[in-house]
Amino acid sequence: PTTCKFFTWLALKDRCWTSDRLARRGLPHQDACPLCDYEDETINHVLLTCVLATSTWVVICEALGKPEWSPTVHDSIRDWLVSKQASSNVHKKDLHTILVLTMWELWKHRNTIVFEGAWPLIKQLLRKVRQEGLVRSSAGLLKGNVAPFFSTIERWESSEG
Repeated sequence: PTTCKFFTWLALKDRCWTSDRLARRGLPHQDACPLCDYEDETINHVLLTCVLATSTWVVICEALGKPEWSPTVHDSIRDWLVSKQASSNVHKKDLHTILVLTMWELWKHRNTIVFEGAWPLIKQLLRKVRQEGLVRSSAGLLKGNVAPFFSTIERWESSEG
């Protein structure tokens, strides 16, 4: 959807309103990432290198059959996304949709924590990725066989209690 594409464009341009950007503008901001309360909050951190984001990507990459794709603290969003799409055997549009959807859900989860006082919960985040992915699949936005991907995420949800 256009909203996800626009958000991804903003994230790649470092134009999302994270603490580092608010600080550069002299606006009130948090001292640390709302997801982990450990690192400075940047868009790269929130979407890729935060403990919650990394844990999410470990499950997503494993469900894609590519556990070696899990991001490291040295990865940047742009380079990481480009390298994954260039080396995948997953249908290109499906992979793009799954990666963008996961980033979008990470951002929405972050906003729920910041603005509504929710707790960072990977199980809840993955449930949203799976639910929204299934909606996109039923709308015909995913062309390949993505059932194993969603089944793996659902099994992970169940195994975590």
